[in-house]
Amino acid sequence: MNRIMRLILLVVFFIGSCSVMGAPTASVYEVVISFDFKKHFKLATNQFVVWIENGSGEHVKTVFVTEFMAKNGWTKRPDGLVEWRKAIHDQPVETISGATPHSGRVELVWDLKDANGYTIPDGDYTLRLEANTAWKTYFEYKCLISIKDKQPFLGDATQQITGEKPLKQDMIENVQTQTRKSRKANRRLQCL
Repeated sequence: MNRIMRLILLVVFFIGSCSVMGAPTASVYEVVISFDFKKHFKLATNQFVVWIENGSGEHVKTVFVTEFMAKNGWTKRPDGLVEWRKAIHDQPVETISGATPHSGRVELVWDLKDANGYTIPDGDYTLRLEANTAWKTYFEYKCLISIKDKQPFLGDATQQITGEKPLKQDMIENVQTQTRKSRKANRRLQCL
């Protein structure tokens, strides 16, 4: 048998002994927060942030923040997103940020990882949403999350309007939090 034929047989054997396994090595979960967002066309509004804190109230990860605030917008608007700023100690945050979205349904996903990309340990966490609905008026939402065996379980959720002039707001409504198996591909190449 010549060399080329042996090489072809070797490649065919190798490919034949490898398969893509569709079954994941472990279930991967994520937490999804969604809400209706109505953009307002006035000053000192439309800024919001979603972040995670651990059971001690320490910042774990910022899931999303509007671009203005991510780029130190609080130096121009010191009343902006005050609870989140306390959590991050007014330090710049490497995170997903974006322009203020158009009005409509917003969906944000937490992949159960910290700010450095590491899977978080089992324990209690709080998902928080804060939004400036006016100069010193804030919408706040909190949802307790317990992680057990890398699976999230949702607890109590609360929402309130806070600040100097708690007015009726319609910027963020119909907040929902849910868990689901990750939509990320979870396939691996296995050679026998």
